[in-house]
Amino acid sequence: MSVLGNRVLRTEDPRMLTEGARYVADLRLEGAVHVCFVRSTVARGRLVGVDAANARSQPGVLGVFTAADLDLPDLKPIPVVNQSMARPVLARDVVRFVGEPVAAVVAETAAAAVDAAEQVVVDIDPQPPVVSLADAATDGTLIHEAAGTNLAFDLPATGMSSSPLEMSGCEVTVEVSIVSQRLAAVPLESRSAAAQWSADGRRLTFYASTQAPHRVQEALVGLCGIDPDSVRVIVPDMGGGFGAKGSAAGSCGEPQAATDGGVDRDPG
Repeated sequence: MSVLGNRVLRTEDPRMLTEGARYVADLRLEGAVHVCFVRSTVARGRLVGVDAANARSQPGVLGVFTAADLDLPDLKPIPVVNQSMARPVLARDVVRFVGEPVAAVVAETAAAAVDAAEQVVVDIDPQPPVVSLADAATDGTLIHEAAGTNLAFDLPATGMSSSPLEMSGCEVTVEVSIVSQRLAAVPLESRSAAAQWSADGRRLTFYASTQAPHRVQEALVGLCGIDPDSVRVIVPDMGGGFGAKGSAAGSCGEPQAATDGGVDRDPG
């Protein structure tokens, strides 16, 4: 029987919508600490400085880190995107969108991390943002200067010639600009993660609400400089993705078990 036009019984809904499911936020790790990110409030600007002195003195705070403190490699975009458009884990020199992480506050509790994050003073010199496709297409203002263009990737229409269609012989030509609404994937569960090192410090188990565990594992290997067999990525139940959780960027967030390396869909 075809599923089209017929009611389909969803067997997973009761467990996912009640206490039967286990999301990243449901995991508990003994001795776990919490991270809250300080984010950019402007779409584009020069990052002048970050003053975290007051935040570091707040109760329960274990550390406040910026890009300069961590010196981590950038996260590469998915393969189809221009690889020169890599994103830093924490903003470095410039900010490119509202919400870009600028600093990470680590504290004993989630509440302490949030409170301390509000004490971090971020100095940003705002720059004119690029807010339309037409402006972006001119490459007049480059969001990623290293790329030399704002074109992330080119997806030609299937079966069409690489050259523009010849219109000179047409009796009538029509030119129109079409505006499509912006699409935002908004899953009920935000991007979140939890990490735990083994007792000997040689193996990392990473829980993440992600659609791409292998990409997350690859990113962790590059960031931590460890062997792939030492990194195990586990995806518990996931409260939605819709493509927004398809890359490693933004998959960092809060917990259990560890054996050898690998990728698991469910920790069981």
